[in-house]
Amino acid sequence: MNIEILTIPNNTLKETGLGSFQACENIMESLLDSNHNAIITICKNETDLFAIVKRKLNFVVAAVKYIFNNGQKIWISEYFDK
Repeated sequence: MNIEILTIPNNTLKETGLGSFQACENIMESLLDSNHNAIITICKNETDLFAIVKRKLNFVVAAVKYIFNNGQKIWISEYFDK
């Protein structure tokens, strides 16, 4: 299974919706240990989100609720719903 963990950049990547960047890494390691393909992607804008969609993954773990793109809030769940 191809899985991507989506997070955002911040000052030192300490805070995500999962608690910390280390939590994202721990999830990725667990997935890799279970023979899944897993990566962490740091999304900076809508272009990064679109690239995730184009990869046609089996599963995306959203470690954040939204990103800002040109001052506009993009809700991750709504973006992937579309």
